[in-house]
Amino acid sequence: MPENNKMIKLPRQRATALLTTTAMGLTLTLAAPQVAAQDNDEASLEEITVTATRRAASIQSIPYNISAMSGNALENFGARDLTEISRMVPGIQFIDTGARQNGKLIMRGLSDGPLQAAENQGSGTTVSRYMNETPLTADIKLFDIDRIEVLRGPQGTLYGRGAMGGTLRYITKKPVMNDVSGEMDAEFYLTKDSGSVSQEFTGVANVSYSDNFAVRAAVNYLHDSGFVDYNYVHLVPGVSDAPKPVEDNNGEETLNVKIAALMKLSEETEISASYYMQDQFAEGRQAVNPDFTGEKYVSSLRYTEPRWNKDEIFNLEISHEGEDLSVLSSTSYSKYTGDGRRDQTDLLLFLWPGYGDFAQFSSFTKEEAESETFVHETRVLSNNEGALNWIAGLYYEHDSGQNRSREYVPGYLQWAGFTTGNGALEYDSYGDDSFEEKAVFGEITYDFSDQLHVTVGARYFEQSVNIKESCTWLVLLDSAPDCVDPNEGGINDTVFKLNVSYDVSDDVLFYGTVAEGFRRGGINNIKDPLDSERTYGPDRVTNYEFGWHAKLLDNKWVFNGAVFYVDWTDIQIDAKSVNTAENITINAGKASSKGMELEGKYALSQAWTVGASYTYTDAQIEETIMDAGVIEGNKLPGVPEHQWSAYFDFSTDYDGGTIFANGSLFYRGKAKALVNKIAMFNNTDQFTMDDYVLANVAAGYNKDNWNVRVYVNNLFNKFAITGGRGARRYGDQGQFFYVVSPRTAGVSFGYDF
Repeated sequence: MPENNKMIKLPRQRATALLTTTAMGLTLTLAAPQVAAQDNDEASLEEITVTATRRAASIQSIPYNISAMSGNALENFGARDLTEISRMVPGIQFIDTGARQNGKLIMRGLSDGPLQAAENQGSGTTVSRYMNETPLTADIKLFDIDRIEVLRGPQGTLYGRGAMGGTLRYITKKPVMNDVSGEMDAEFYLTKDSGSVSQEFTGVANVSYSDNFAVRAAVNYLHDSGFVDYNYVHLVPGVSDAPKPVEDNNGEETLNVKIAALMKLSEETEISASYYMQDQFAEGRQAVNPDFTGEKYVSSLRYTEPRWNKDEIFNLEISHEGEDLSVLSSTSYSKYTGDGRRDQTDLLLFLWPGYGDFAQFSSFTKEEAESETFVHETRVLSNNEGALNWIAGLYYEHDSGQNRSREYVPGYLQWAGFTTGNGALEYDSYGDDSFEEKAVFGEITYDFSDQLHVTVGARYFEQSVNIKESCTWLVLLDSAPDCVDPNEGGINDTVFKLNVSYDVSDDVLFYGTVAEGFRRGGINNIKDPLDSERTYGPDRVTNYEFGWHAKLLDNKWVFNGAVFYVDWTDIQIDAKSVNTAENITINAGKASSKGMELEGKYALSQAWTVGASYTYTDAQIEETIMDAGVIEGNKLPGVPEHQWSAYFDFSTDYDGGTIFANGSLFYRGKAKALVNKIAMFNNTDQFTMDDYVLANVAAGYNKDNWNVRVYVNNLFNKFAITGGRGARRYGDQGQFFYVVSPRTAGVSFGYDF
């Protein structure tokens, strides 16, 4: 995997301590699989370094399955979001649903739901995501990024809930002292089957006002033209179902703003404050229905489905690097606001076919949501030179959210003789809930010798969920809203970790890890629940892993890998309530995931580097739960047995500048779309996603302050399905399938000053 920077090596005991520092979110600098010029002019690989103030160590010294990618490498390979990252880093699957809603992120095969858009990427995800020190629920665009870090396997002790399969961290660039600089970039690209050129513009400025205060600001604007045509949109809903085609209706307009300020109070203490905003408007889904339309990139939905999402993050960090202790305090406030429209026609026809008696029947929903999240974490890290090192921390989080969904049936109520005084509104639902978590955590590392190191960790947490209001209103009956009683629930528990590593030499280490992770529980907001149905608890995983890091052939070849087995218990699965047959979540069943992750890179010369990764995953249900249609032996959805990637990277001096080129291949094997596979439980929705290979190529030239890059993504224009929903509840017209973008060719220009 491509990186870019240099290594400074420390004694092993300091390197082990720095693993914990990495998890704390202190400074990490990354290396590229480009070659470094040596004194003897022989090729070798530059190495990833981990730094925290005056300390540094190679990532090869870290006894965990961790990958990283620098901001320079992200730019050179054109990775602007999770879609591209998942094709370059082993052990990650990402269900790209387009800009409209969050995609589904999977690590270590931990996937339990249908491969549709994640309406809320917060509590339900099995992978935690962070921007610097702030938990994320949004799919953000990557710009002005210093690096990404991918930690595979449960990270429950340091990262808490959601980190069952792993943790993904975006580290943004910080203000630089004693520097006034900036950059401007413009990119233009055309996607096959799109009717117009897309554009992206980025501007960055770094201003230092003194030796101890600097500000960095960055702005990114993306206008993507889209490529999915909505050819079945009703001309006048409720009056005429004649089609009104809408071309390229999965485009987006996204504005990102990042402002950060850094003040050094002393050599040991600094304060940083930052603001991040993503304002995104998506025209519709990146979903098609070729079985119905007969065309690859055409939707069969009757309504366009626009959605607007706005995410804001405010963060304040205070850090102190003392002689014996380091302290970091991070406080974040996040806010989300969103609204959109969704085609509801086919679901209502499934629920009551009588709607179809109205020849022009159609339906849509209007949805609104907003949430606020407050997070604080304080961590203390030992800095001693001895064999014992430790980290301890406190964590607090409070979330609150409101949502509303209104269902409209244009023309139907008038046709059926209903007079409600609410226009076409037929159904209304709304809710208000909150979540709170308190946790204390820590890890201790002891070096029994220069070669043998042991780390133990634990996290104790208390969680509570409160449903303040949840109401539904069937407007047709002209009745008052039907509200369930306020409900609350809570749980406390502890997760643990044990890691043992052994340094065979300065260049080779082996490690073994047993680690636990968990996902937060919740409340079933239904009428007349049984006591056992009121709440559901966290599900948890226990991960057993053996891995290695190796630098071979005088640092020309780096080869890292791990084999793992994950035991998943008390899975949060869908079921029906006993008294009212409403949809609920219960804890039941077991699953397992076992596999292997390999990653390597090789310096062919000072100009050429090649790399590859491979992931094997066998993830399946281990216990039959007939009420949920989950059968022992079912494969977990969206998880291929085989996935691999390969790349080359070329760079050399030319005419006073640098010419570069790179290319990559990505293969994803076949995968199922649902857990269940028997006819009485949604079998008609089950489908197999075929395997596919994608190819990307790029080349560019940098000279003085200018740079240019040309590229082609999906070079062979492969049509590939990544997820979707079936026809059982939505019919032949309402089903759809998410797809990868067709071939895209573009050019970018940049200027640094």
